[in-house]
Amino acid sequence: MKTSLKKYALSLACLIAVCGSAHAVGTITGLVAVPANPVAGESVKYKISTSGAGACGVRVVYAGGSYEPSDNMLINNQPAAGGVMDKTIAKAGTYTVTAMGSPSLNPKCGGEAKITVVIKDKPARAEPAPAAGGGKPAPGTGAGMGALQPQAPVITMGAVTFPEAMTCPTPYTKYTQGVDVSKGEAYCVKTDATCPDTYASNRNPQNGQLTCTPKVPVAAPDGWTHGSGNGELIFNSISQPLVKCPKSTPDWQWGTTYYKEGWNRMGCRANMKPAF
Repeated sequence: MKTSLKKYALSLACLIAVCGSAHAVGTITGLVAVPANPVAGESVKYKISTSGAGACGVRVVYAGGSYEPSDNMLINNQPAAGGVMDKTIAKAGTYTVTAMGSPSLNPKCGGEAKITVVIKDKPARAEPAPAAGGGKPAPGTGAGMGALQPQAPVITMGAVTFPEAMTCPTPYTKYTQGVDVSKGEAYCVKTDATCPDTYASNRNPQNGQLTCTPKVPVAAPDGWTHGSGNGELIFNSISQPLVKCPKSTPDWQWGTTYYKEGWNRMGCRANMKPAF
């Protein structure tokens, strides 16, 4: 009887060990950007290498240049498979990209990887070469019927030309990355609060609250002690304001609807096309 119990306990211990290893939380081991030298507006794939066999949550943060929202995803569904995060950054600049354990996805990955990505400006658009024959205009572009042809309007990402375009209030910045501009979609991102130079900052990513702590602790006068505040400055984000959304656009007659996300983003999202 004792021998049977020992064999059962040993088998159970082995089973627990196998299961535990099968669901081990992944650890971030590397981060690579493809292409390595992108231009503004180009889609970049961030390859996150991991160890372990279990799925885990990762957050990718893009610091520097313009404000870019962080991204979260579950990766490592296959042993040492890692994950790929697609990202398009609209503004040129030098960004420090960090892959870390996600505070909002469980279980979060262990470890951290960091790279520097330099995003270049788009090359300047080449001017058309002058027409041959002493500068004479090309057929259809000079006087006559060609000069009377209407020119197609140009709509560029980030610049909406149709009426009732959404305007972001201060201190929000307007973005059109990843949305359909032709349908009137856009969103506003609030500029982060910052601490004075003599304070260290600690930001809560869930609600944007910023706590500022003196880098050099302030000494209390003789006979006094610090209160519960301990010299900290705390900034809380106020509620998202409303913005005016387009009722329709030349490409989308069904218009848009106001929406808000978290503590720092709101915008206009295209309405669904009626089923008729």
